[in-house]
Amino acid sequence: MAPRKQQLPNKEIDKQNCTTTGEVITLSDDEDQDVESLENLKLKLGRDIKILKEELELRRDIASLTKKKTEMGSEIESLNNEKTQLGADSELLNKGKVKLQTDFEFPNKEKSTVQGKPKKGYDKRKSACC
Repeated sequence: MAPRKQQLPNKEIDKQNCTTTGEVITLSDDEDQDVESLENLKLKLGRDIKILKEELELRRDIASLTKKKTEMGSEIESLNNEKTQLGADSELLNKGKVKLQTDFEFPNKEKSTVQGKPKKGYDKRKSACC
């Protein structure tokens, strides 16, 4: 009697090319050998499933990190715009300060020239009290 052989189709995933390839498992008359082959196949498929799950998790992590990177880029742009605006405001304040100082010094110079120079004794008394 010829040994009975049965073929079961099995598809294997080619991880590098993301394609499936057909694989045929040939069963023999030896049940122990068939069980061992199927157990080995089960282990291999379990490892492949684990790898695919890890890859999926990594892709999700990458997507999440990409989203965070985009958000941080927007925040950086916003902060740079705010920094530029603060720099412009600071420049305007400095110009205003200089103008106020000039406006304040001009009347004081006029006052000094109208009154004349103060006496030496007056300077000593003023410096002694202040």
